[in-house]
Amino acid sequence: MKNLQNDFKALHALEPRGRIVLRHSAGKMVSMSDAETMMYFYRVLPQGIPDYLHDRWFFAFCIDCLWEPDQANKKPLESILSELINDSESTASLQKRIISLMDSKWDEDGYFAVKMLRIIKLVKQKGYAVNSESLLQSFLHWNDESHWIQKKWASAICHSENINIESKGE
Repeated sequence: MKNLQNDFKALHALEPRGRIVLRHSAGKMVSMSDAETMMYFYRVLPQGIPDYLHDRWFFAFCIDCLWEPDQANKKPLESILSELINDSESTASLQKRIISLMDSKWDEDGYFAVKMLRIIKLVKQKGYAVNSESLLQSFLHWNDESHWIQKKWASAICHSENINIESKGE
C-alpha cells in the first residue's frame, strides 16, 4: 500500500483543471475518454504499468478526484459498505447491488466500472470518502482466481450481527 500512496502523490499534485477533467471521466474506461483526459491521466500514471491495467488505474484516479486530495477520514470502500449496510436506513437493494458487484468481473467493456461508480456515488452522497489507494489495490486483484479480494470484502462487510444477506433467488 505504501507504493500506491506514492503513486497517488502525482495525482494529488495535479493542477485543479486536471483533477476536474479526470473527475468528469469517473466511471469511464481510458479508451472512452477524450484526448485532454488521456493527457492528464498519462501525465500522472506511474511508469511501467502494463497496458492491460491502465483502465483500473484510470478508474481509481478518476474516483480519487471526486474528493479533495487532502480530504480526511478516507476509508476502504468495503468498510464504508459495512457501515451503510448496518445503518438502520439500509435497504435490501443496497445489499443486492453489493452482491452483484462482487459477483462481477472487471471487464473491458466498462460494465463493472459503471456498477462500481453507482455504489461510489451513493457512498459520496452519504458523506463518506473512499480511500482510492485501497480501491486500486482491490481493482488490481479483482479477477484473481482465488477471489481473495471478494473474500476480504465479504469478511469486512459481513462482520456484523445485524447483517441479513438475502439469497440471490429472492
